[in-house]
Amino acid sequence: MALLAHGTAVVCGLVCLAVFGLWNHPSVVPQDHNTARQISAQALAVGATVFLPHVFDVPHPRPPPLRS
Repeated sequence: MALLAHGTAVVCGLVCLAVFGLWNHPSVVPQDHNTARQISAQALAVGATVFLPHVFDVPHPRPPPLRS
């Protein structure tokens, strides 16, 4: 289940990089600032990553019980 969720996040991030034309754009870290396209791609990637499991009705695993 975790592999599916992480795979979805990676695919969403890569698709957003391509859609916003950021594939060959340098990373945010050396630039020390975000552009509007980078912020838009980040927001859409996170939103899609959270939204897609709900669309496909993927259950979230229950946390382990607390030990007493």
